[in-house]
Amino acid sequence: MIVAEPGPTILAQLADYVDSLSYDAIPPDVTERAKTVLFHNLVVALGARNLNIPGQDRVNWPEGAPRTVTATRLTDGWRGPNESSLYTNSLLMGARAQHDEHPGSVSHFGSCVIPPLLAVAENRSLGGRAFIVAMIAGYQVGAGIGGSSVGAVTRRGFRPTGLFGPFAAAAAVAKAHGGGAAQIANALAIAASSAAGITQMWRRGTDEWRYQTAAAARNGFFAATLAEEGVQGAPDAIEGASGFHRAFAGQDPADGDEILGSLNTWAVSDVILKPFPVCAINQAAVQRIVELRSRYGFGAEDVDEVVVAVSQSDRSYPGVDARGRPPTATAAMMSMQFALGVALVYGSVDVGHLAEHGNPSVLGAAAKVRLETGPAEPGDHRASVRIRLLDGQRMDSGPARAVEYDRDGIMDLARHLLPASGLSWSEMSAVADFVYSLEDRDDVGQLLPLCLPSRNRHGALAPKPDLLA
Repeated sequence: MIVAEPGPTILAQLADYVDSLSYDAIPPDVTERAKTVLFHNLVVALGARNLNIPGQDRVNWPEGAPRTVTATRLTDGWRGPNESSLYTNSLLMGARAQHDEHPGSVSHFGSCVIPPLLAVAENRSLGGRAFIVAMIAGYQVGAGIGGSSVGAVTRRGFRPTGLFGPFAAAAAVAKAHGGGAAQIANALAIAASSAAGITQMWRRGTDEWRYQTAAAARNGFFAATLAEEGVQGAPDAIEGASGFHRAFAGQDPADGDEILGSLNTWAVSDVILKPFPVCAINQAAVQRIVELRSRYGFGAEDVDEVVVAVSQSDRSYPGVDARGRPPTATAAMMSMQFALGVALVYGSVDVGHLAEHGNPSVLGAAAKVRLETGPAEPGDHRASVRIRLLDGQRMDSGPARAVEYDRDGIMDLARHLLPASGLSWSEMSAVADFVYSLEDRDDVGQLLPLCLPSRNRHGALAPKPDLLA
């Protein structure tokens, strides 16, 4: 009896794709979008420098870690172990909850992929084109694996970013390492065993969400590092009998068609760049409220009712359809009712507003907001907003997804966040110029020093011990 040899595994096919991906194979509009996504994530990271995040500047050196392999922390400019610095940078990138989000997998790949890649760039003189390709590869893999199981894992209480982020980070770093398809496949297999994170914090308003994303970035980086050192991973870590799909999604092993078919679209082109520091699911509705309020000149006191129609998957996501007083700023960030209450009262939403989760005016406005399940399809966080004023006037935004940012829009956000960043406008503009000419740069490792105020590029933003002393 002749037994047919099994075909290539899902990870092997993903690894072949990542290994063969080249700059010339990526459309120019996609590489341009990748630069915009990179700049947005850097801006929101720099704009979070004034936030105190416990654990963001851990300085202990892991025992035996070489002190010659270091990366720059965006918080203060000091160089520490790669894993420690990229963890801090990922925390900073997600601290304002404005890091990008890929709606098809409900995952924040920017803060998982970009900090590890910047660490690689600082140590290996990674060129701009190689950086862009590795970044796009990470988004492709994370979105492919995520899109095939996001609904199932979310229903089981897992957080998508914690599960899919390590794959994205591992793919990006392994591509940057340049070790070939087998090494990339091992990195992805090892990353599968570091997938973790639950969504109970959205229901309780607690703080784990920031650390889940940073852990995904660090774990993906470590998976790629282990693969480069020769560690082997299970080749069928996705579809195996005890693999990722069975363990996390509770699904029969995937045949790979959905995952591999997703590679025909560019995930980085689909991500949402968040103008407001609230859940990505809330972005479109907040934008509609801000626009309608500005156009028609009404205030929260003029509103009788606001009805928001979203997809069932968005409405049922933990923490989104949450009425009443949020117990914490995290819960306020997730609640669509509260976010729209803030927008009705202030005409915008900022981090400081979310800290006012007991504000009577905002709570009164939030009580006027009602969510319903609309015709929107899952996957792009569309929302339609209907407003009825006390005088009987009605407004209807129609269904729309969050408005896309371009470079000018992100520069406006950068100007808003400039005081928190510690940069001058000329320094922030230099960061933008570097990013938007990335394909012509020979060493992306030069980018992180540009993100530090010039007076601190050879020292810390605040007095701290030298990690290398």
